[in-house]
Amino acid sequence: MYSSLEEAQRAVAMAGEAIRTKGLPPALCPFTAVFTGMGNVTKGALDIFKLLPHEMIEPGNLSKLAETGHASIEDCQKLFLSIATSEHMVRRKGGGPFDKAQYYSEPDLYESVFQDTILA
Repeated sequence: MYSSLEEAQRAVAMAGEAIRTKGLPPALCPFTAVFTGMGNVTKGALDIFKLLPHEMIEPGNLSKLAETGHASIEDCQKLFLSIATSEHMVRRKGGGPFDKAQYYSEPDLYESVFQDTILA
């Protein structure tokens, strides 16, 4: 537990410097994190995550990252972050384009694909 936000930020920044200089164990690489949505929790988490060496990756590229086996020294010296929003987590049943307003007003027309697109 930290006595202040600044103290916690310093600790995270120090961890980030260790990742940048020494790297993570290859067994943990590529180290990926996914934040869901763009609300206050994600915004706050991003404020802290940005203190770490990282590369942003589109949700649709997460499976490619795992497939290519990025365990190079360079890839072990950073974390990979993706932000998934509703358009990445659901699809319209029977096909068709994603419509956020429709998704919120008629969610029964959509089905989850989070397990296939993000967790795959």
